[in-house]
Amino acid sequence: MSRTPITKGVITVAGLGTRFLPATKAMPKEMLPVLDKPVVQYIVEEMAASGITEIMFVTSSQKRPIEDHFDRDRDFENYLQQKGKLDRLQSLIDVAKKVRFFYTRQAEPLGNGHALLCAKEFLGNEPFAFSDGDSIIDSSTPVIAQLLKIFKKYQQP
Repeated sequence: MSRTPITKGVITVAGLGTRFLPATKAMPKEMLPVLDKPVVQYIVEEMAASGITEIMFVTSSQKRPIEDHFDRDRDFENYLQQKGKLDRLQSLIDVAKKVRFFYTRQAEPLGNGHALLCAKEFLGNEPFAFSDGDSIIDSSTPVIAQLLKIFKKYQQP
């Protein structure tokens, strides 16, 4: 195993969100807001703060809003800039400058193990960071950074 830094992450977001119905009938649970951001943005920001520069989302057909959320919209950014409101979108712009996003679909809900297998081609044999798309942990040192530090020391998951 190489001692190069881990730069890839996988976030599984293909679940049906049944625990949060009816709120998740029309909106992915990962897009539910906590304060002023969707849950999944906190996860992406944690990965970026931990040195992850490429993130693969394993999605399903109902998760297009996640892809749209992380896609830069220059026209909208210019509009906000003209109105003096670009600061409201700045955290999303900042993370989009640090991370390249990739997407693949899990064709049917067969669990997290299968979802990770959907990312196999993206990952190759490289070590990677993993998070599901609806869990955030508040910590002064990002949890992903803590896990990567342990991996670097022991070279094992």
